[in-house]
Amino acid sequence: MNLSRADAGFADIGGASLYYEVAGAGHPLILLHEGFADSRMFDDQIAAFAARYRVIRYDRHGSGRSGVPTVPYTHHDALRDLLRHLDVGQASVLGLSTGGAVAIDFTLAYPEIVDTLIPVDASAVTPVRRRSCGSGVRSGRRWRRGTCRGPSSAHCACGWTGRDARRMRSTRLCANACGR
Repeated sequence: MNLSRADAGFADIGGASLYYEVAGAGHPLILLHEGFADSRMFDDQIAAFAARYRVIRYDRHGSGRSGVPTVPYTHHDALRDLLRHLDVGQASVLGLSTGGAVAIDFTLAYPEIVDTLIPVDASAVTPVRRRSCGSGVRSGRRWRRGTCRGPSSAHCACGWTGRDARRMRSTRLCANACGR
């Protein structure tokens, strides 16, 4: 479905541009793409959904036409800010895979906004997408680059692998390296 310029745009969310498209009229339906795709993955479904709903799809930060913030952020907070930008009070949220995990996180954080949650092939934990701390962090026998979750988190996640004790140690080291 072709969208006019009035139906697509960029919003400054989290210090970076977030590309979005809106089609149709009716109750808002948010479409959240999987991790290795962008909002174009829903191209074939937009016309059918837009016949009944106001469909909002967007490229999450770091995907498609959206930028990457230079400040800590979460995908569910970015979605909240986008909905505020579009003046959406309540919506149905459909997320596929990683998008489903974002939908779950969004629903847990902002239950007053979500009236219908539709996770498709989703995990209950969002893979963390965040800016780099810029510090090297020891994880097992390797040094890995640490990454910050953001202001709402009291620690960092370091991209570690291995057993829980090693993972916890790596997280603590990353927290120290980030000053959190």
